[in-house]
Order: sequence, then structure tokens, then C-alpha cells
Amino acid sequence: MKASMKWLTCLAGATMIVGCAQNKMTRQNWEMIKEGTSAKDEVRMTLGAPEIETPNQWEFEDEDKHIHATVHFDERGVVTRKEWMDGKSGEWAGAAPGIKTERQGQPVAETRGNTTIKKD
Repeated sequence: MKASMKWLTCLAGATMIVGCAQNKMTRQNWEMIKEGTSAKDEVRMTLGAPEIETPNQWEFEDEDKHIHATVHFDERGVVTRKEWMDGKSGEWAGAAPGIKTERQGQPVAETRGNTTIKKD
């Protein structure tokens, strides 16, 4: 009886570690978040726990992959804006509220509505 309890406890612990180790911070998951419809609980389930959490803005980061995402919420907890930044590729998608959207520098690559800008 004690041996089976120890085995079940070890199995449960290993399952939790593997589940927690899964990195939800991916571009594909970020794309699943929809402005105007996704709520905070959906964002948490899709991207995981934010690194920084304020009532109107959550920030997610994966330092190993050099990616950062910010999600902005309205007073109801619904996504209003989202932003994705990839430090390795220089990709920046979406925009924070109030940010100037004029491009500076020369476009060097365009993919699916995203433009990579190289500053002089």
C-alpha cells in the first residue's frame, strides 16, 4: 500500500513538472488571442501566467527565445490590443495603445501583414 502511494505521488509530481515546463509563449498561441473578444482567463490559458500583471496590461517574456508579448485589456477584462516582439528576428507585430504607427527606417521584409524595419 505504501509503495503504491509513493509511486502515485511521484507520478503526480512528475506530471505537474512536465505540465508546468510546457512553454505556452509561442507566436501561434499569441495569434489565437483576439482583440475585442478574448478575455483574461482565455489569455492566461493560451499564453500562461504573465511575468508582469497589472489590471489593464499583462506582459509575457521568454528570455531564452528573446520574445516578448504585451496584452492590453479594457475595464471588462477583454483584450483591446496586443503586441509581439522578437528580439532575434526584429519582428514587431501589433501595437500598444497610443503608440505612433509611422514607420521609421527602410522596410527589409514583409510577411503576413507584418513588416520588419531596419533603422539607419
